[in-house]
Amino acid sequence: GDGGRASLQGFVGDCAQAGDRVLAADVFGTGEGRVHYQLQMLMAGAGARPLGVMVGQILALARWAGGRKKVKVSAMGPVTGFAALCAAALEPDRFSGLYFDGLHDSLKRLIDWPVGYDSATPLFCFGLLEVADVPQLMAMAGGLPMTWRNRGPVQPVGKAG
Repeated sequence: GDGGRASLQGFVGDCAQAGDRVLAADVFGTGEGRVHYQLQMLMAGAGARPLGVMVGQILALARWAGGRKKVKVSAMGPVTGFAALCAAALEPDRFSGLYFDGLHDSLKRLIDWPVGYDSATPLFCFGLLEVADVPQLMAMAGGLPMTWRNRGPVQPVGKAG
């Protein structure tokens, strides 16, 4: 989750009580792994995209936790949700399903709504919107079962998208 493991205690507890095995992790830029947005900007300038680091960590966790089994990923917030969607688009066979809470319907919302760079730094990835957006990534995820709660801001009425 964008707020880190500490913000997910209730959700993790509910999953555990339902009998699910749970691995909660702070990927780059979240929770205990949170770093100042200027460091992320510096990394991006050197070619290490923060979004790519997050996606790589999610894939590594899925490989480690799942072994030969597929894993379900639950991602809370627009940044972690988008990173999890990218991971599923890259390796759909690694996942059994996706759960999003707060994922935006498009990267265009970063422009349409007042989203601060410091609150969603990995999503401000130069050139990304030209090649892929949320609908294309969902299609690349190979028809995985997805639950999408609290879809964040959607296209304002009367505004071309």
